[in-house]
Amino acid sequence: MSGKAGNLQGNKIDGGNVFEAPRRRDYPLPPLQDDQSGVVFRGAAKKLGHHPFPTPRAILSEDYNGRPGCTYCGFCQAFGCHVGAKSSILVTKLPEADATGNFKLVTGGMCYRVNSDNSGRVTGVAYYGPDGSENTVEAELVILSPFIYDNTRLLLLSKTDRFPSGLANSSGEVGKHLMAHMMPNVFVAFDDRYVNVFMGPSAQKHTIDDFNADNFDHHGVNFIRGSQISIGTINLQGGPIGATTMNPPSGIPRWGAAYRDFLATYFARCAAMVAQTENLPYADQTIDLDPNVRDQWGLPAPRLTYDWRRPNELARVEFMMQNMEELGRAMGATHIWRSPLGPGAPGAHHEGGTRMGNDPKTSVVNRYGQSWDIPNLFIIGSSTFPSMSGFNPTLTIQALAYMSADAIVNRYRKNPGPLL
Repeated sequence: MSGKAGNLQGNKIDGGNVFEAPRRRDYPLPPLQDDQSGVVFRGAAKKLGHHPFPTPRAILSEDYNGRPGCTYCGFCQAFGCHVGAKSSILVTKLPEADATGNFKLVTGGMCYRVNSDNSGRVTGVAYYGPDGSENTVEAELVILSPFIYDNTRLLLLSKTDRFPSGLANSSGEVGKHLMAHMMPNVFVAFDDRYVNVFMGPSAQKHTIDDFNADNFDHHGVNFIRGSQISIGTINLQGGPIGATTMNPPSGIPRWGAAYRDFLATYFARCAAMVAQTENLPYADQTIDLDPNVRDQWGLPAPRLTYDWRRPNELARVEFMMQNMEELGRAMGATHIWRSPLGPGAPGAHHEGGTRMGNDPKTSVVNRYGQSWDIPNLFIIGSSTFPSMSGFNPTLTIQALAYMSADAIVNRYRKNPGPLL
C-alpha cells in the first residue's frame, strides 16, 4: 500500500486523511505522485476549508520486495500491470500459495454445488471442469469467496432436505440487503489548462472525507450517512474511444461532428469527480434464483431486485453533487456539468447477500465469516458486509479475510465448532 497517514495514534497529520481512525504506523510506502487533476482538486478543496489527501492505493510508489514501482502508464483499471506494481493477488498471494506446494488453482472451472451430509456439515464442492467434466473435491472445511452473486447463488443452489431454503439460510437472510455505491459524477473541463487524467493510476486520484459517514453536521440535509468525494478519469483507460462514455454538457449532441470536436478539444482538459455515496441495506434489495433464465451450464441465473432511488439516497446524491459542483467552481473550471443519474440499477462495489451479525436470526455468518448453521462453512468477501461505507470495499475484504484466516488456523483447527 502507498499512502499518507492522517492520524498516527491520535495525532492528526495535515495532508493525510485526518478523519481516519488512529493507526499505529504510516503506510509501507509514500503516496503516489500527484497529477494535475490532483493538484487542482487539492487546491480547491483547501480553499473551501476541506481536508484533501492522496488516496491510498494498492500500487507501489517505490520498488518493494523485488517488485518495481509504478511507471504511471495509465492502464491500471481493467488491465493487468505490465511491471507488477499493482498489488493484485496475481503477483502477491498466489505466488506465495503456489510456493507452499499445497495449493492447486483450477482455471475455467464452474463450482455449482456445496455438498453437505445429514449431520449438518459440508463435505466439499462439486464443479464442472473446463472440459465440461463433473468433479468433486472433498474437504473438512469449505470457504466460499467469489463475488456476492455466486456466494449467494451457491448457497441457494445447494439446498437439501435438511436445508430446504439453501445452505446457511435458516434465518431466511441469504440474498437480502444488497448494497452498492451510486457513484454520481460531476465533470469539469478547462479552457486554460491541461490536466491529462489519462496519465497515471485512474480512479480516485485525490480525495476528501469531509462529507463521509458522520464527519459533518447533518442538520437539515434530510439524509443519514455520507460519501467520499474524489477526482479521477472519465473512463479514459481506453484512450479517446473510452472517453466517448462521457456525457457531454448541455447543448453538445452525443453524436456527429460537434461531439467529435468536443472530445478532441477536451480529451486532455477534463476530469471527473465522483461521490461514493452509500446505499443503506434495505431488505427488499435482493438476489435470488431466476425461475426462467439459465446459464450455459443450465443452472438458474442469479436475479437482482434493486432500486436505489429512495428519499434518503436521492437526498444524499443531490447534496454530494452540489458540493462537487462547488469544488469545480473553486478549481476554476470553464465547464461544470452533471452526468445523468442512472435508472436505479446498482453502481459499483456490490455488497451484501450473506450478511454478518451477532444474531443467527437476522444474519447468515458471524464476525469471522463462519456460517451460523454450518460450523465448517466460511464465507469471505463483501457479501458478508451488514452495511457499507463511502470507501472502496477491497481493503475491508482483505482485513476480514485475514481475521477469518487467523480464527480458522488458531482457533477452529484446535476446536472445530462455532467461533464465538
